[in-house]
Amino acid sequence: MDAGVKGPGVAVILQVDGRIEELLRLPPDSLLGPGVPFEAIIEGGSRAKADLFLDEIRQEGAAFGWELGCFIENRPQPYLFTGLRLDDRFLIICAPHQESLIRLFEEITAVTEIRPSIFRAAFRQLAVSLARRSDARAAEIEDLTRLNRELSSLQEELTRKNAELETLNAENRRLAETDSLTGLLNRRGFFLGAERDFLRARRYNQKFGVILIDIDHFKDVNDRWGHQVGDQALAGLAAVLKAGVRDSDLLARYGGEEFMLIALDGDVEAAGLVADRLRQAIEDAEIATDAGPVRLTVSIGVAAYEAGSSSLDEIIGRADRALYEAKSDGRNRVRRITPA
Repeated sequence: MDAGVKGPGVAVILQVDGRIEELLRLPPDSLLGPGVPFEAIIEGGSRAKADLFLDEIRQEGAAFGWELGCFIENRPQPYLFTGLRLDDRFLIICAPHQESLIRLFEEITAVTEIRPSIFRAAFRQLAVSLARRSDARAAEIEDLTRLNRELSSLQEELTRKNAELETLNAENRRLAETDSLTGLLNRRGFFLGAERDFLRARRYNQKFGVILIDIDHFKDVNDRWGHQVGDQALAGLAAVLKAGVRDSDLLARYGGEEFMLIALDGDVEAAGLVADRLRQAIEDAEIATDAGPVRLTVSIGVAAYEAGSSSLDEIIGRADRALYEAKSDGRNRVRRITPA
């Protein structure tokens, strides 16, 4: 054997019973030698796989690129194994990686009596094995790239769906708090906003007015022209109210023909002035309906949050009493109740 063979790895000739007959190449710190069973260099977890490796050599004449755990350098380490059948013996070559395995294969077969036809077939088989491994790796990379693209696409779709869901939820919340006829807040939406205004006013010692509006004799409108015209009159009156308040104020349809307004940053007198202006605007308005222009009047009760108000319900209760007084006094007027 040529002592000039270089590079990591091992090359041995095995007898048919699996014992080492001849060492063709061995690291200097290895304890292997003739007569040692082949399985002695195989780590326990790879023993079954090593048997399959030898069986493939017996049946096919060659086995290439098998990865087995072994103790070639007295420590467990994964090596690539290649084997050829030489009549009644096996040539076993192994190395830590593909490059050193190919180099060692070339070196050993160049100085060993192996028929050229066997050498060519073995090397061709080795090339095919490595090409298959390369193709498998390329296919794996392609699959991973495809999966990453699909995952990115799914992530984009999920982000879009979440945005749509947030928009839908916001729209559902808006619809749940909006009166479909007038487009104003409904009773639920009013109380959500009014409670916030009440807590903020109490915390910062601010004032605000509560204005309760009721349409005078609205039943007569429905009885005379029908509910469709009545709905048109409600929507028209709501538009007059909306045009007469600030964006910061809270305007809602409180009940059938009742409307509620919170006028921020003012006491009962300031809220009363707002109510007077709204009452006059409604009296002057001609509301378009299918039955022609309809004129309406309203009665209004006004109260206000000032220091000492215990709750929003208390203020609304005062506004309701003021509204009752406006109706009792002949309607189409504004009445105020100041805090006790």
